[in-house]
Amino acid sequence: MDIKDVTALVHFRELHFLPRAIFFIGTVCFIGASFVKLFVLGMFGVGVMFAATALNLTINSLEGLYFAIKEKVFDVPVMLILQALIATGLALVVLGLAHYYYLNGALPPL
Repeated sequence: MDIKDVTALVHFRELHFLPRAIFFIGTVCFIGASFVKLFVLGMFGVGVMFAATALNLTINSLEGLYFAIKEKVFDVPVMLILQALIATGLALVVLGLAHYYYLNGALPPL
């Protein structure tokens, strides 16, 4: 393997360090749920992954706002903020369902 091929093996390069670490913890919980056969652990892992994604999108939107203010242009990253809000909402819903399942042993009825 050449040195130029090593950089292709780095996954999730676009994530910042803290969201990458949180995403890794969620991935370990999600994959580990299949080994210990706990459904709630998998739901928790997915919720943590959504939370890490929301954190990364929030950091990117704050960087965009900072550079817009620094260059004195009115350019608000609306789509990044919208995606961060959607990811935060999904994380809250999935983590709320995992909490409900953990307390009651079953998902809530529709």
